[in-house]
Amino acid sequence: MFSLTYPLNMQVETTEACNHACLYCYNHWRTKRNAGKMSEDQAKRLAEIIEEDIHPFHVTITGGEPLLNMAATLTLARELKKRGTFYNLNTNLVLLNEERLAGLQEAACDGRFGILTSLPHHEAEVFKAITGRDTLEEFYRNLRRVSREDLPVTVNMVVHSMNQGAVYDEGRFLFEEFGIRNFAATPMLEPSMRLTSVKPLSTTEINRVLEDLLRLHEDLGISVDTLETIPRCALSESLRNNSLQLFNRACSAGRSTLSIGYDGNVRSCSHSPIPEGNIFTDGFSQLWERLQPYRDNQYVPEECDDCQEFFGCYGGCRFNGFQEGDSLKTPDRRMTSKILTRKAIQREIPRISEDQRLRANPNTVSRRERENLYTFFNGNFAHVLFVNEAYKQVIDHLATRGTFTPRELDLGEERDKAMTLLGVLVDRKYLFVET
Repeated sequence: MFSLTYPLNMQVETTEACNHACLYCYNHWRTKRNAGKMSEDQAKRLAEIIEEDIHPFHVTITGGEPLLNMAATLTLARELKKRGTFYNLNTNLVLLNEERLAGLQEAACDGRFGILTSLPHHEAEVFKAITGRDTLEEFYRNLRRVSREDLPVTVNMVVHSMNQGAVYDEGRFLFEEFGIRNFAATPMLEPSMRLTSVKPLSTTEINRVLEDLLRLHEDLGISVDTLETIPRCALSESLRNNSLQLFNRACSAGRSTLSIGYDGNVRSCSHSPIPEGNIFTDGFSQLWERLQPYRDNQYVPEECDDCQEFFGCYGGCRFNGFQEGDSLKTPDRRMTSKILTRKAIQREIPRISEDQRLRANPNTVSRRERENLYTFFNGNFAHVLFVNEAYKQVIDHLATRGTFTPRELDLGEERDKAMTLLGVLVDRKYLFVET
């Protein structure tokens, strides 16, 4: 596996402050008395660094609660829109009044903006017990407002001992009441550098949550997922090999992502409490080099040696329950035992006919990693493509054609191989089939 020259995505925390006090929160600074926040000037400067040095395909604006620092949040959002960068806003929605929504809509980039929100429970009593706040009605009002404005939204439910039995009911409720078609249920990761009273799930309970997600997809046709890595050995064989090929989310800390705090401090991911330096003083190249041990697997537990599912999780989360003095090689506590045999799953590539009319996805972007290696992205990390110079030229050429059929292309002697490539590009949503 090659090492990326730049991250695929990154998180920017515009503030440490939050209007909720969720028991499961992963923010390691929760015990701080005075929460810091990013200035508008810092947001502008960071946007320049993102464009000129970091080159991510996607940025998540988060916190804390980013709506508590609307000035920096909107400044960063506008700058990202100006540069055509994919980004989303990770917010609990409670503070999204009409003025703030109008600002977000002005900063939204068609096809390249979305909202990620969290709903720990759809019933008021449990919601209040988890968040420490009686704000569920405000959440519902603003979720309805966002849905009415047709802004793309994903609702995530962090699942733990207090809400584990409500995953299916919450997904159905959100679909039936608000038309939510993107729902995630993410087993809780224990916070780093502090303890919490809420208990994480056992492996049996984790499997039950994922089975509920698959049932929601089957019953309602909605898109489902989890948003954090889960050790592959914690999953049943049927879940590892599910037909949707979900739950195959590898740890991205320092490999394909990084997090930047309100003050410019850089960490390998949002769960890490360990600063690697500062983006405003150290420069990206130096910081990315400091994260090289993650990409070289130096922090992978020895228990993962020879595991056949290793590349599906990279050993799980390095910061699950991480406390001062812990080693980064400490096994993720959800791990069971290494998997010695792996079932090969052949992805079925659509067969494209000579006369099917195709068009390129206008939201396709690419970048050069190194000589003869390019990365393509279209808004979905499951669809990332790594290609050589020759394939890049083909994809770039197709983007200039408007609509076309394979018969209209000069495919030459490599027609069969070219038709397979077109099928891959349709499968990964870089090409659309016209209907």
